[in-house]
Amino acid sequence: MTRWTQRKNLRLWLSASLAVIAAVVIGGWFWFSDFGQTAPQIPPDPRLTSDSPFLNIKPDVAYVGDEICGSCHQDICESYSRHSMGRSIEPISVDFGEMFTAEAKNPFRVGPLRYLVEKRNGEVIHSEAHVRHDGGVAAEKRQAVHYAIGGGGRTRSFLFLMDGGYVFQSPITWYPQKGHWDLSPGYENNNPHFDRPAVGMCLFCHSNRVEPVAGTLNRYELPLFRGMAIGCERCHGPGGLHIEKQIRRDGIDITIVNPKHLSPVLRDAVCEQCHLEGEQRIVRRGRELFDFRPGLPLHDFLSIFVHHDEEQNLRFVGHVEQFHASRCYQGSQGAMSCTTCHDPHQLLPIGERAAFYRKRCLDCHADKPCLLPEPQRCSQQADDSCTACHMPPAKSEIQHVPVTDHRIMRRPLAGEHKPPAEHERGRIKPLVHFHASYLAKEDPGIIRDHAIAVAEMVDHENTLALPPLAPARREAAELLLKLAIPAARRDPTDWDLRDAEAMAYWAADRLSEAQAVYETVLEAQPDREISLLRAARLAFQRSDYAQAIRLWKRAATVNPHRWGVHHSLAVAFAELDDPHAALEAGEVALRLYPLSVATRRIMVSSALKIGDVQRARAEFDRLIALDPPDKETLISWFDQCLRQLRR
Repeated sequence: MTRWTQRKNLRLWLSASLAVIAAVVIGGWFWFSDFGQTAPQIPPDPRLTSDSPFLNIKPDVAYVGDEICGSCHQDICESYSRHSMGRSIEPISVDFGEMFTAEAKNPFRVGPLRYLVEKRNGEVIHSEAHVRHDGGVAAEKRQAVHYAIGGGGRTRSFLFLMDGGYVFQSPITWYPQKGHWDLSPGYENNNPHFDRPAVGMCLFCHSNRVEPVAGTLNRYELPLFRGMAIGCERCHGPGGLHIEKQIRRDGIDITIVNPKHLSPVLRDAVCEQCHLEGEQRIVRRGRELFDFRPGLPLHDFLSIFVHHDEEQNLRFVGHVEQFHASRCYQGSQGAMSCTTCHDPHQLLPIGERAAFYRKRCLDCHADKPCLLPEPQRCSQQADDSCTACHMPPAKSEIQHVPVTDHRIMRRPLAGEHKPPAEHERGRIKPLVHFHASYLAKEDPGIIRDHAIAVAEMVDHENTLALPPLAPARREAAELLLKLAIPAARRDPTDWDLRDAEAMAYWAADRLSEAQAVYETVLEAQPDREISLLRAARLAFQRSDYAQAIRLWKRAATVNPHRWGVHHSLAVAFAELDDPHAALEAGEVALRLYPLSVATRRIMVSSALKIGDVQRARAEFDRLIALDPPDKETLISWFDQCLRQLRR
């Protein structure tokens, strides 16, 4: 071998060695940094990997519907059809005892708005009208409703279906216990009128099954319902295998789930899929909303977060949360469940409930009965009700609707729910995973879900509307940055998580970074409705009106029925000094919701800008008829604008 060849080989060897060293160093840096971690694989489907003995947890087992169940279980199905769960949603034609008289507050007033429910030509029409001081109607929105939700006798709210499979909620609700109409729950403080979308998580608990259209908030495949009210298979699992053959193992039919044969955590999960509301419910990575099967852990499909109150330890607000915090449940070692006191197949008549529940209490407390003598108890409660003292009705956040306190207190505490103080507005209270004891503490999937839950609360609490230096916004930004950014780097194709990442940057006032994340999300998911809406709001905040318009236009294509989107378009066009386009967008918004004062203002100013005095005057008259709070100032401004146009 020549010396030249030796040198050449040495150079090649050194080059190769350096390349290997560089690769190891760079690879190691990527390995140990958040940026370099490859996106984790989507967790395996629990329906396929579970060692459950029940065979109908598999995703390929078909649902058959309640009618097939009723062919063998007629008595149970008949009694269940009268249960509140069996009436969780019904066609509007089904009577629930609503009254349409003035004594039932029909119509009722909220400020200048009058709400009315009418039956006409086989339809039920809900209307919202702005009533002038002289009693005339300045503008009115009328909407036929199609479905009634809520069969428990506490509230009965209403949904309407728009062309294309879009479902919305009406602002009007019937309150059976009070026997009158009023605003729907939650509308008293923030009234979206007829623009509240009925999102998938809402229909998950109020209907048997629907098929949400991917990427949309409230659009569903038609026909809308796969079974209307909550059905047999939501608690027992799909019945396709069971109707073909029954297979018994250790005396148990393993082709259909019977919750009484499940472990406590799996048994409770059947009820918790709807009755564990929590503060935020997040669908787990790789799962769909209706993937859960009875017999499997709910926390493999949904992460449910509740508030953590440091001053009062864990303060639960929902029935399941309260029940799990009770001494009765905790002392039962898992033996006590919802069905200890509640028959899921039959609704007890009101007159039988006190005796029934007292017997349930004495099944455990016979050796330690009530300390009050029976005569004294009966002097306070004629039916000697245990629950009247130990599970009293308490004021809830829903107007007109008291709820039963499921903490089962030995000596019930006084006090009512108090709205947050002004200094707490926009604050994100600490969240804890309800099923944390069953999960690994540093599970990346739970950290991911926590980040998304906080982002949803930031949006819901309108935290982003606070000044960047406001304490509540700073706290939210710090928490979101800590949770969302590292998680998104580990899994850059998780679009729900990337949305939370954008929210983290937005809350921290790092707007250009937030915009970049939204651009990435929308490049991969161009019709993702929630990202379009949020990205448009962000662009508008950054005064990028052209970009906001492009995004809102895309959102209007995804869902053409949202009044707020068309109004936002009108506002953005006005800011971009395009009055013709503002008028066009405003017209669409007013067709969807003709009572909007804000949209009428844009119509007036835009008509003036193009010199259409006749149209401006007509729109101004409609605006003044809506009695805006700055009416006199508007009249003076309009007169001044007309004088300038005459010059």
